[in-house]
Amino acid sequence: MKISNPRLKIAITATILGGGLTASTAQAELITYDLQWSGLEFGNAASATGQVTLDTNLVPNPGFYLGQWAGSGFSNFSITVTGALTGNGTFSTANGDFADVIWNIGQGGPGLGGGGDPVDPIDLHTELMGQLGFSDFNVFSNFDGGEPAGPGGDPTAPNGWAPFVLETGGFVDLLGGGPGSGGDLIELVSMRPVPAPSSIALLGLTALATTRRRR
Repeated sequence: MKISNPRLKIAITATILGGGLTASTAQAELITYDLQWSGLEFGNAASATGQVTLDTNLVPNPGFYLGQWAGSGFSNFSITVTGALTGNGTFSTANGDFADVIWNIGQGGPGLGGGGDPVDPIDLHTELMGQLGFSDFNVFSNFDGGEPAGPGGDPTAPNGWAPFVLETGGFVDLLGGGPGSGGDLIELVSMRPVPAPSSIALLGLTALATTRRRR
């Protein structure tokens, strides 16, 4: 069909482009976070670093999730533990070391008291720790008393013990009241988005420009 009216052409073009923009904004936004744990709160020298990726279209914000990784909006989790009595090393979902993940924005959720006042979404594009309403992020290596979460999984992978707290060294019976495998407790102290490549490049250009001006 030939369109001779220039204004109609512009309107149709704008509609098509607008639809394209709408479709693109509806696509998943993946944010990768750098994670840091510390045993300082529990008087030990253990620490850990890691990463996890969130799909902002799937992760509830606010809301609660407890379950398997598949379809959860969480992926590519890894953690490297150092300085612990037991359970030092690198563990990941890719190796089948972790069965489940928990995420809580607000006060609801099974076993967490339920209910609670509604909370606003948190800002997923900045440091999460310390934000009002961010109540838990944790992982579980298994629920089978020592069996790996998947084929090839390591039974000494750290396991969720309390909100934001992991126990190194493997499975522990949460009903037992404390660490049961001789490991250390470590607390999540930072969950910060990894800077996007474009942001890193911009910082580099800014630093270069500053250096040239000083010369």
